[in-house]
Amino acid sequence: MIESLLEYIKANNLICDIEDVLDVLNYEPDDEEKEIDLDVLIKIAVQSAYENDTLEGFFLEHWEEFQEGKWLVDAKLKGGGYTTTFDLCRINSLNSYYYKVFGVGIDAECWDTSGFYEITDCEEDARVIETFKDRALEIYGGDLNAEEINNSGFVINFTFNED
Repeated sequence: MIESLLEYIKANNLICDIEDVLDVLNYEPDDEEKEIDLDVLIKIAVQSAYENDTLEGFFLEHWEEFQEGKWLVDAKLKGGGYTTTFDLCRINSLNSYYYKVFGVGIDAECWDTSGFYEITDCEEDARVIETFKDRALEIYGGDLNAEEINNSGFVINFTFNED
């Protein structure tokens, strides 16, 4: 994970000087660190941000590049000639999971996907997935459960990543 962060930062020239280390990674180098090679400083700053779980802003701004992280589940509603899909994805630092929802389709605006869906301690997938499913059902069918939605002429499917 840290290597992919370093590669992304380097490939996109996100950090060009010490000021960028502060702005991009929210890391304040000490006087001694300000004198070392920038590539070494970047590695130190990324390692620190990863270990101290301070990558929230960085992940949110650059989520698209890390989407291959961990796709967990999608909820797909079909009916009335259209499909709406919500995907729950996760990326992590050392001690935190950062979950984000992506929506596509006619009802996608029913779920605010502008920020993180949730940030938790590691190993919270099962609880977050259940909450995600409940929210998707609420958007799609109000008080109806998945079976009742399917019986109403719409089809709702949850697809899970088996990894």
